[in-house]
Amino acid sequence: QGQMPIVCGGCACTRGVQSTGGAAQGCKEAMPAGQAAARSSGGNDAGGDPGHAHSPSAAEQSTAKHEQQLRHESRLWHQKEVYEFYHDPKVMYLVAFIILANFIIECVQRQIDPSGDIHKTAWRVTELVFSFLFLIELIINMYGSWFRHFFSIGWNYFDMLVVAVGMLIVFNVSLPGPLKNILMLRAFRVFRLFGRIASLRKIILSIKKAIPGVMNAFIIMTLVVCIYAVLAVDLFGKAYEDHPNATSAYTQRGELYGEEYYGT
Repeated sequence: QGQMPIVCGGCACTRGVQSTGGAAQGCKEAMPAGQAAARSSGGNDAGGDPGHAHSPSAAEQSTAKHEQQLRHESRLWHQKEVYEFYHDPKVMYLVAFIILANFIIECVQRQIDPSGDIHKTAWRVTELVFSFLFLIELIINMYGSWFRHFFSIGWNYFDMLVVAVGMLIVFNVSLPGPLKNILMLRAFRVFRLFGRIASLRKIILSIKKAIPGVMNAFIIMTLVVCIYAVLAVDLFGKAYEDHPNATSAYTQRGELYGEEYYGT
């Protein structure tokens, strides 16, 4: 058998070998060690697809899934571009700064002008500015994530509630009776930071995961208190009934000590 020149695609070399097996061996000798190992391991499974070496994270999978939904469901003009603009880190931190600035101004107002009569115009202007900024931010978020993705996020419901309260204040809507207290929800605007900053959102998730364990401890403490209450009524419920004239027999409200604290 004559030697046939074979061109190796992995190392761009040409050498004469007697058989195919010799070609493979010759190529591996000329390849770098890592490349040769990769080719050897990849030859056993569908050509060694290098894509199997990297598995996307949960965040990447969620982003890719939503982008795929946008391609199939988007019926709005430049919706994908608006979504990417809103979720840009710079925009997220700008929104967080606006929320924090609004909270600081609210605190300053309660400190120097609780009634809002001294600097009425200034407070009114700041309320209008922040309310409309929050409205614009909500519209951008809603437009970019419309429809399914927007309503699948719980924080967006809270944003809609806070913005609605702000609009009621802006247009001086008079609410009847106890419904006026709903306007106090504007103080909770700062909680929107938890939906914008990932590090703060982790705190909320940690508290949520800790609730089951805390509830177990609460149940145990409740049982201990109830056991003590039952024993205390049996032991001290009739205290000082036989000695009503004692100095400490009566409480400050004029009741017998036992009847006041351990009676029924």
